[in-house]
Amino acid sequence: MSDVMQGISEDVQFNHEHADALITACNDAADTVENQTASRSSWLSHGLEDFSGYYAQLFQQNGSVQASDASLLVTRLREVVKAVQDLKASAKAEQERRQTARDWKKRQEDRGWWDHVTDWFTGGEAPPMGPPDPAPTFSVTPVTPPERQPLTGSGHTGTSSARPANLRSFATNSSGGNDELRPKATTASTAYSNFTGSCKWGSLSASGVFTGFDSYIAANDNDVSWANVVAGAFEAAGGDGVVTVANA
Repeated sequence: MSDVMQGISEDVQFNHEHADALITACNDAADTVENQTASRSSWLSHGLEDFSGYYAQLFQQNGSVQASDASLLVTRLREVVKAVQDLKASAKAEQERRQTARDWKKRQEDRGWWDHVTDWFTGGEAPPMGPPDPAPTFSVTPVTPPERQPLTGSGHTGTSSARPANLRSFATNSSGGNDELRPKATTASTAYSNFTGSCKWGSLSASGVFTGFDSYIAANDNDVSWANVVAGAFEAAGGDGVVTVANA
């Protein structure tokens, strides 16, 4: 009996509004990252037109890493959503169990002496609920993007060729994409902090997803900076057409 009545005097400490806000923020962020996939692939392909040599290899490699990072980030954000949905369902079920137990307890307390006499013959009303299920715990694997190759030509001989205007275009478009992601990352991170601070039924460990989101954007920003630096070097060497420079 004591297990059945466990914790019924208090409501489950779980803020469903904060849970819903985290679900919405993570879904929105995942959708935005995912919806950029085709555009980022196109920006990379355009930047690679007439781009050859060591710099081009690094540019293409980092583009592949970016695509892989984006896919992983989307997966982890969706996993956070699923975990929060499961926690919501569990908290709701426990709250309903507690309320049912309270109602049953009140009925027992409100019964008269004759009801207690009849219990000797009928056995009385059994508790309509069981003990609480264990509060679930979830842990989402952190997003740890691999380091992208430093885009320098140090130690390599030969030349690289490129259209600097294409690299400028890549940088401009990528910068815009990164700017679109920044508020999504901030909103998701804030929603996670609010959720963990107000939802005490079960637990969710997923901070590494949101720090990884920031790292993903920072790596993309580095790609933008590099593209602009290299475009400037090619422009200084020959203008707007296909330009060749030494790897240095």
